[in-house]
Amino acid sequence: MPHWRCLLFLCSALLLNCLLIPTGQAGQEPDITEMPLEQLMNLEVTTASKFPQKTMDAPAAVTVITDQDIREYGYRTLADALRSIRGINITYDRVYDYFGARGFGPTGDYNSRLLLMIDGRRVNDVVYDQAYLGTEGIIDMENVKRIEFVPGSGSSIYGSNAVFGVMNVITKQGADVKGAELAGGFASYGSDREKATYGQRFENGADVLLSASRYYSDGHKNLFYRDFDNPDDTPFHARNLDSTGMERAFGKFGYGAFTLEGAFVDRKKDFPIPLFGSAPDQPGFYDDRQGFVEARYDDRLTDTISAQGRLYYGLYDYSSLFTYANESGGGFFHNKDRQESQWWGGEARMIWDLNEHRLLLGSIYQSNFQQFMLNFDAVTPRNVFTDVNTSSHWYGLYLQDEYTPFDFLTLNAGLRYDEYSVSGDTLNPRLGLIVRARDDLTLKMLYGTAFRAPQLYELRYTTPGTKTPESLGPEHITTYEAVAEYQPTSNLRLTATAFRYDISDLIRQVEDPSDGLLVFANSQSVQTQGLEFESEYRWRNGTRLRSSYAFAYAKDQSTGDWLINSPKHLAKLNLSTPLYNERLRAGIEWQFVSDRQAKVSTSPSYSVVNLTLTANRLIPNLDISGSIYNFLDKQYTNVPGQQTSVDLIPQDGRNYRLWFTYHF
Repeated sequence: MPHWRCLLFLCSALLLNCLLIPTGQAGQEPDITEMPLEQLMNLEVTTASKFPQKTMDAPAAVTVITDQDIREYGYRTLADALRSIRGINITYDRVYDYFGARGFGPTGDYNSRLLLMIDGRRVNDVVYDQAYLGTEGIIDMENVKRIEFVPGSGSSIYGSNAVFGVMNVITKQGADVKGAELAGGFASYGSDREKATYGQRFENGADVLLSASRYYSDGHKNLFYRDFDNPDDTPFHARNLDSTGMERAFGKFGYGAFTLEGAFVDRKKDFPIPLFGSAPDQPGFYDDRQGFVEARYDDRLTDTISAQGRLYYGLYDYSSLFTYANESGGGFFHNKDRQESQWWGGEARMIWDLNEHRLLLGSIYQSNFQQFMLNFDAVTPRNVFTDVNTSSHWYGLYLQDEYTPFDFLTLNAGLRYDEYSVSGDTLNPRLGLIVRARDDLTLKMLYGTAFRAPQLYELRYTTPGTKTPESLGPEHITTYEAVAEYQPTSNLRLTATAFRYDISDLIRQVEDPSDGLLVFANSQSVQTQGLEFESEYRWRNGTRLRSSYAFAYAKDQSTGDWLINSPKHLAKLNLSTPLYNERLRAGIEWQFVSDRQAKVSTSPSYSVVNLTLTANRLIPNLDISGSIYNFLDKQYTNVPGQQTSVDLIPQDGRNYRLWFTYHF
């Protein structure tokens, strides 16, 4: 947004405030720093077991990112928030942000080994099974109340995709907003964004939150690459091919035990790298559209019985354009992709609190009633390579028992059965032994299995040089973890984790020796193991420090080779401190990623520093946030997430964002 547009936005907000009849001071939920330190250091989470429990009692080393963290560190997307979590590596190929965890981040998997949920409902699509984390994500970060990330296998209660982690994004309610907000800002690369929000809880108990936003960025005007497929390593430039446009809407209505919720996003992204053999420095784009509507009931029926039920509908539409060189007649032609998908589903579960037992029983069903894929060359006559119009379904049954025979001992045991119409059935257990060795020390021994069902893209999509598999089964993973959580004082918490993951039947695209065509197959076994350490300290004046270090080594079981895009070392530090009471705060973030193997070369290690200043109501009703990302202007690269002739993808240098929020 140009500066004059930002000033016009602020003047309009002030004028609108003068014209409106005030109905009360707008505000936010109580600042999290006002909570007792003991409560801050042991927050209540729901994602690990599908019911509320303290983080030290959960059968996992859960990470919680609050809305305060989002504001104070300037997180713009879910990918930004994930980057701050121990053991997680996020790579960006200038189209999508890709998730990697504990040394495992293979290219081309479309984030299908992370289960992404919004308020406890899965939002991975039904074509690629992808978790969308960047600007294509469905939720504005200002609407997020907290994020719970549970590392490791979660299929015992969540089913497919919960392989390397479950990320649950819990959204705000109208009571968290308490009025109307207009927000907007501008950033580097010709970027601007605007957002309008209204939220309120009424005297009769009804709660409403409505939000809409738009975003546009020119992106880089000129990006420089080297094409490793070219024998002389010819460099090339991508000019004016990095723009992004996005629109979002979100609504939530709650009354008593009932909630109605919906969201939609449409993002169009130009890609400045030659993907899937397309011509360099020629136009191409991805257009992702996602949406959902859900009705949810959640209530305590008696002192010992709770129940939840949900019905939901989802959609994902995708279109793309690729430009290819016409080798025979000269010039260029276009290849086009289209996918359209819709699904509905329902889930019901009940919780019984029975003295020493806490039982969870649930079932879920999903019908993917539209799964359409089309790929063709836009020439005359049209060359069609993929034309699929199908449907599928799956269901799951799960049972979990949290058994506490003694005050110091808890056994968490879970089991889930899933049946997929395209890939058969699977059974996945989880066992967790949680020992409270002392009041300040908890030890956790965890075992579990997980799976990822093959995507429709892997089962049915074809282009020149590829074919569909005759049979394709799910991936399987077995995990072992040992966790120690130590809280010697009310304001200090230490966490240590040792882990080992064994992955079998990994789905990869390989060459069929009989015909030379590429085909997806269960063709690889992988092992990753390592250690993670984290410390968190809070001072009485509101200063917070979180630091972590993770070591992981991931290798191919058959060859012993170090995996592509697998950093062995990750180190992170987050510091937030008040500069003037709680009205002005500084947030500093430092992240280190060690070198990673690419297809041809190595992506060197790098460290990035981000700085954010937030001013809350220094001017009445106005919040201001300013961030400088990559403050030291480090030049670094990432390994591509999709098929391309580019070996390493350059990342953004120093860039900034200013963000204003006016409360009515």
